[in-house]
Amino acid sequence: MTFDAEFQAWWDRLSEENRTRLKTAAGDDVLRRATTRLLLQTACPLGPIGTRWETPIGPMRKSQPEIAWNWPAPVRKFVLSR
Repeated sequence: MTFDAEFQAWWDRLSEENRTRLKTAAGDDVLRRATTRLLLQTACPLGPIGTRWETPIGPMRKSQPEIAWNWPAPVRKFVLSR
């Protein structure tokens, strides 16, 4: 199955509510926790990109998020095109 076909099959399996949530989130260009969870729970063919920061002397302060999640560009582009 091609990349585009996998995305289309995934999109077709989503409920209308989930499609709307993703379109709104993609328009904001911010990948919030709920959207990250939605992409993972619906088995998006290309999952969110996680980044973790550490300092030379160890992990970041507790006030810093452990992992920051970002949209993979092909996923965001696909969602916005729908």
